[in-house]
Amino acid sequence: MPQTFEDVFNKIQLFDDTVIIETGSNIDIETFFPEASDKPCAFLDDDDELRQTPEGFERHYWPEETIAFLEKHKDNVGIISLDNDLGDPPGGREGVDVMEYLRDRVVLHGDTPPDILVFHSQNPRAREQMVACAREVVKYNALNLKGENPHLLSREEAALSKEDSYENLFNETDPER
Repeated sequence: MPQTFEDVFNKIQLFDDTVIIETGSNIDIETFFPEASDKPCAFLDDDDELRQTPEGFERHYWPEETIAFLEKHKDNVGIISLDNDLGDPPGGREGVDVMEYLRDRVVLHGDTPPDILVFHSQNPRAREQMVACAREVVKYNALNLKGENPHLLSREEAALSKEDSYENLFNETDPER
């Protein structure tokens, strides 16, 4: 039986350059987004039995693999699909850590985010955190494209501080957040 958007997706958010999708299910991504499949795509999930790797995707079991993928294909990623709860990952990182990394790269370094961000975790709190990061990615990508991102580091600043993270820029009372 063919999949429909109603069958698969909990929420879809469309922005100028990025699509955010929340789902608890495995999806046939190529059916819905065939043009994005021409770029490198990544699928982060530790459970081969529950979720099959979509055709044309590179399978990752640990967040470090997905972060390395994003570094390698910087500014040219079609889709990343992320689970959060990954068993006992090395370093204790989860899917939300990939989104925090991506957010830091977009906000501080001006990287271009993937065209489509899919969160297929069944953990509603983690999905909520990943979507919140994704919204910040979209917001700062738009500012980057307009040349209006106040947090973008110069090459010199970026080289001086490898420990930069978006979280370090703000305190809890910052109205921009």
